[in-house]
Amino acid sequence: MKDIQFNLQKWQTGEYDVFTRDGKEVTKLTRFETARSAFRLAGVVEEIILKWMENGCCYQNSINPKGNDLFLRPKVKTRWYNVFEGNDGVHFINVNAFNTKEEAIKVGMGLPNPTYIKTIPVTNERE
Repeated sequence: MKDIQFNLQKWQTGEYDVFTRDGKEVTKLTRFETARSAFRLAGVVEEIILKWMENGCCYQNSINPKGNDLFLRPKVKTRWYNVFEGNDGVHFINVNAFNTKEEAIKVGMGLPNPTYIKTIPVTNERE
């Protein structure tokens, strides 16, 4: 998936992982709302604590100019879909998505008609 420039509001949704411009994972990213500093974000990159402004620009740019600026990557989500066989023998995928395979199978196998075939995963990951 393509990374996007850091956006504080998008990050706060919890739907994104955070990486540096040069692809290093940022862990333990924390916002210090009441800090008297332009650099209110802090996190860990390769066991080093770095600081960023709320727009994702890194304080330690002299170490790695712009390479440590923040970017967002949508978290990979997997949804589960049931495959059925209709009365005419044609296979089709039901439009109902499930968060777990177990939940999808339980619903799929609980339907008398059409005939449940299997459950398949679909992710939002793209190359």
